[in-house]
Amino acid sequence: TSTPSSAASDVYKRQVLTGEEQDRYAAESLDATLLFSCKEAVYKAVYPRFHEFLEFHDVVIDLRGDTFLAVCRPGRLSAGWIANGRGRISRTDDHIVTLFLI
Repeated sequence: TSTPSSAASDVYKRQVLTGEEQDRYAAESLDATLLFSCKEAVYKAVYPRFHEFLEFHDVVIDLRGDTFLAVCRPGRLSAGWIANGRGRISRTDDHIVTLFLI
């Protein structure tokens, strides 16, 4: 059975991660906060240019060490820019900093 905190974590993961991401990172004990931060960085990079709201499930993150790639679901104005963008991850003691450049 799940403890309340693990149940809350599962709900959070379902809200932030796509099914593809849940499958991809299931074997790793990945903190969903990292993917949340990556997706927020993508949104903050494209919104000023496209004025397009992206939901968490609109973007799939591919983690690659201290970098990441992102793919947006088809039909979004920013999809091509996101596919060509590059993300960086920096970790310190208790902080995650992400940056996405388009």
